[in-house]
Amino acid sequence: MEGCSGWCYFILGLLLGWLIEWVIDYLFWRKKRTQTSASAAPLVSTSTATPGVAALAAAAAVATVAVASEEDDLQRIEGIGPKISGLLKADGIKTFAKLAVTPTSTISAILEKAGPRYKLANPETWPEQATLAAKGEWAKLEKLQDELDGGVRVPGYTPSNPHSSDKA
Repeated sequence: MEGCSGWCYFILGLLLGWLIEWVIDYLFWRKKRTQTSASAAPLVSTSTATPGVAALAAAAAVATVAVASEEDDLQRIEGIGPKISGLLKADGIKTFAKLAVTPTSTISAILEKAGPRYKLANPETWPEQATLAAKGEWAKLEKLQDELDGGVRVPGYTPSNPHSSDKA
């Protein structure tokens, strides 16, 4: 390419990299997502089954999804961001159920081991939130999270008056 400066090669490299990334994503990751959602399909048609069989089919579908996804999105817990989620998963806490039974002292030790920037995180309510998430009680979890600020209970806070704890 005669007359093409360094910027030209830079832009060409970015475009080529983007194209390669898109092809890899399409070929590998999208197939896995499709396979996972296909495996979560109900085993028995609930429209023609008796109520007992329908309940068993629903339970089997939930179990299939639970087995297919070995990890939960821990960022759904208020106070846990991507970095802390990575720390917890690296330490073997990959599901809401596991987080629910993990003592806050253990979580604090994981955060402390990771460095001083994680000392600001307060895991006091994380097991409580994770218990609700593990049970699938999303409405109760959302209600609890409405009462939290960064995963921490705020004294005097009520959802109807979010400024009730502010000092004048």
